Amino acid sequence: MHVEHIHRRETFFHNDFLEAYYFSDRLNHLRTYTPSISEIEQAIHAKFNFSGERRAILVADLFKQYKDAEIDLPENSLVLKNIKSIELENTFTITTGQQIHVGLGPLYVFYKIMDVLAIVAECKELHPNYNFVPVFWMATEDHDLQEIQSVNVYNQSFTWGTRQAGAVGRMNTAGISELFDELKTKMNLSEAQLRFIEASQMAYGQSSNLSSAFRTLLHTYFSEQGLVIIDADSENLKKEFIPVLKDELKGLNYESLLISTLALEKEGFQRQLVIRECNLFKLGEHQREKHNVMNDEEDVLDQYVKQNVFNLSPNAALRPLYQEWILPNLVYVGGASEVNYWTQLKGLFDNYEIPVPIVHLRTSNIIIPEQLLHESTDVDVTDFFKSDQSLISTVNKEQDKLFHTMRQNFEDLKNHVYAHQKLVENNLTGFNLDAKVSKMIEKLDEINALTEKQLVSKSQTNPTLNRLLKTKKKYFNSELIQERTEDVITYAHVFETKIEQLKPHFGISRFQEIGIIKT
Repeated sequence: MHVEHIHRRETFFHNDFLEAYYFSDRLNHLRTYTPSISEIEQAIHAKFNFSGERRAILVADLFKQYKDAEIDLPENSLVLKNIKSIELENTFTITTGQQIHVGLGPLYVFYKIMDVLAIVAECKELHPNYNFVPVFWMATEDHDLQEIQSVNVYNQSFTWGTRQAGAVGRMNTAGISELFDELKTKMNLSEAQLRFIEASQMAYGQSSNLSSAFRTLLHTYFSEQGLVIIDADSENLKKEFIPVLKDELKGLNYESLLISTLALEKEGFQRQLVIRECNLFKLGEHQREKHNVMNDEEDVLDQYVKQNVFNLSPNAALRPLYQEWILPNLVYVGGASEVNYWTQLKGLFDNYEIPVPIVHLRTSNIIIPEQLLHESTDVDVTDFFKSDQSLISTVNKEQDKLFHTMRQNFEDLKNHVYAHQKLVENNLTGFNLDAKVSKMIEKLDEINALTEKQLVSKSQTNPTLNRLLKTKKKYFNSELIQERTEDVITYAHVFETKIEQLKPHFGISRFQEIGIIKT
């Protein structure tokens, strides 16, 4: 395996917003830190006084979550060590998150985790006196079942046909094992993919709900890396968030969110989040509905929140604050749209005097068989990110060079014939080769004409060009981006064994690049 890096600007992974956020100072007023590893020390100092009581509650709840999921944490477990260390004032988290999927979801989920692991390593090297814990935040309270119920392998989709509704993490796992059986039957799978399916069926078979199943599967593959998995759909954790929940029910945060959102739009960028007066959902039995502002008296509101705290669910606008409220967090790793909507939250964070963490744009990659990139020595990887016509022109330049070389060789050959004729006739008096040479040149012209005809025909049906265009369509397609359309299972052989090898190719130091992972 080999990884080649390309500047983000040369790819379709880049856009105007990312240019402004990462390569200019235009959006400094909508963030606390610049997205740089050098800002870690400042972020540490800002979080150093994170509540010891809150740390203890978090640790206790994490142990409860792992116990409820029936995940054993041996004494030598790095996950166990990391959870225990969270109680220490010199421990900080590096976090990413995603709505839970059947399986592990799209390939970019793996990239998010790899970035978190890499940033932990970067931080430990720079600040050895502190502890850094990689955290995966499961967005279990989302309700978009359609988004998470399918497994996509080689452009084929296998769907979990449940009719459940409400928060996805609370759904039971009935029927998921059959989905993986169907996948095994219909697809020609590798040994690594079959091992992934076996691990998935074990996870979903022994778990009562989707949250526990996803945790178990994620733990299976990343426990050795010390990844701590948190489900924020927890009554104990939500109790810590009650002051904000009450403010939200009163509609007190709307103006701050709106100000930051308008500031983003003033810079010429679209909002990613819809800002509501009350950014909460109320969860019920198999349902999730938008919550409205309450105009009740304080004591009534207090009683309501205490009775319903477990079923009050922060939406996407409020969830990041909830995350930073309960975690001693320094960095959040997210996709491009997430980076965008974090800028809408600056006013909200300022309300509670909490710094926005360093927001790191997850690393994007393309996984491709190495031999496919060696069809032509004159085609660079960056050419695949350009238009089809541009790639054709690049390949045709190579063809044109071949045409020129062969024509030049032919002319040189004829000149050699004429030179030989002159040499012979000058040294052999009365010996004339005109007729013989004319016939030879005539034959050479015939050979040249036939050669050029074949070359033209080849250029019109260039097998190399066709292969390159197919490679571009399959792996470098801006409309079917691999990391979004293919699930982790598709490349199980990579994430199963290459984590340590890949880690140096992720992290904050790589934020300007995307990777071409050649396998």
